[in-house]
Amino acid sequence: MRDMVLVLSFDNDFARIIARKLRSEHVYCKVTPGDIDLAEVQRQNPAGLVLVGGVVARGRQGPGGMDVRMLDMGLPLLALGSAARTLCEAMGGERGEGTIEKKAATVTYAPIPLFAGIETGERWLEHAHDLRLPEGLVPAAEAEGITVGFAHTQKPLFGLQFQIENNDPDGLTMLSNFVLGVCGCTTWWSTEAFVERAKEDIHHLSEGQGALCSVSGGLDSTVCALLAHQALGERLHCVLVDTGLMRRDEARRTQQDLQALGLRVTLADRRAETLQALAGCGRIGAKQQAVRGVLTQTLQAEALALGGCHMLLRGTNYTDIMLREEPGPPQEDSCGSMRILEPLRDLFRDEVYRAGELLAVPPQILHRQPFPFTGLAARVWGEVSASQLDLLREADDIFAQEIEQAGQERKLWKYYAALAPMPGEGDTYQVLLRAVYKKDVGTAPARIAYDLLERTVERILAQPGIARVLYDITPSAHGDVGWK
Repeated sequence: MRDMVLVLSFDNDFARIIARKLRSEHVYCKVTPGDIDLAEVQRQNPAGLVLVGGVVARGRQGPGGMDVRMLDMGLPLLALGSAARTLCEAMGGERGEGTIEKKAATVTYAPIPLFAGIETGERWLEHAHDLRLPEGLVPAAEAEGITVGFAHTQKPLFGLQFQIENNDPDGLTMLSNFVLGVCGCTTWWSTEAFVERAKEDIHHLSEGQGALCSVSGGLDSTVCALLAHQALGERLHCVLVDTGLMRRDEARRTQQDLQALGLRVTLADRRAETLQALAGCGRIGAKQQAVRGVLTQTLQAEALALGGCHMLLRGTNYTDIMLREEPGPPQEDSCGSMRILEPLRDLFRDEVYRAGELLAVPPQILHRQPFPFTGLAARVWGEVSASQLDLLREADDIFAQEIEQAGQERKLWKYYAALAPMPGEGDTYQVLLRAVYKKDVGTAPARIAYDLLERTVERILAQPGIARVLYDITPSAHGDVGWK
């Protein structure tokens, strides 16, 4: 049995909070979709399971949303939020009429190991149903006469209808009691431990052969490349594909930055092929498919030119994995005969950042803002042309210059320009500027100083073809208005 727990996600935001809390306590966990099947759980061989629901059930969550055979594996299991109600119903329980909605209530706890060190006290209860527990389950936490937590009489199985929130000492104690006391995990997880294990895995899976690493100049792919370089040495070949969708002079600068780190980097010019592939693509899904096709063909050609590489490394982090699982067009996850390895797939962005610090990634890469997979094509409304990309590249560069000259770049998570046509005005465009701060969950639009915006607008409007410049302060709950 591995010294880790699986976090089964029925709500990505809350699952992210739980995973961060566990790793902050140096307990290793992996986040998986809530409907993971029994065979995959057995393959992962965890020490325990944490089922994380939201305030109310979403999507496929429900008695059929999880493989109930997991309940017979003998693994310790903790269900949180709406997943606790799902678990109760899956075991034959029912919901009663009583509820607690959006209020602080006094919660009393049973004297069981899960609540060791926790006394009766107030908790915020967003949504809790009175549960009619089936045979085998008994109340373990109560508030206002309603069962908000339960435990199994024979198995290490628990359910809590409330969430483990940020700034929640009692909640963190419950989690620690579960993973350390009930599951028997140890506190081995650290950035240093991850780096060493990742290098060992890469070395082992390479089987003594050469490997390709797809790099973009961003933090994720750079950390991935450095891990692979330390594991494989000269057997690693890095490929940077210039799709023509990068920011001003970014391809050349990226190659130089990566070569300065000791990496062998081939710069493959695929600007013409990318524009041809994007012809007729107006929607983001079609653009992604077109760009992915160019990248895949390029990597396959590079592998063939090198005499065959059987493994491709990609700097995919947990957020990327989570986006793959959202509804939408299917994504190609293969590259010919090459095996794909994603060493960072279980890391959050801040964890990749700490790994980058440990690997001495230089500041210009460590602090580089996230950039969409489809580059500037994601920030052009509708079909993409070379002239549109030139206009956008110039506007984006002007905005970046003004942000950086004002010393604001470290305060912002992202700042960029997007391009949209002016209705009914032919080849005339409007530029949308956006800057956001990073929050614990999601982002928030930044309040940029008016004089900075004024200078930016004046410089952008001096470009022929630009008729209007707007600053986008749409709340992030409504998305980035199509932009990435």
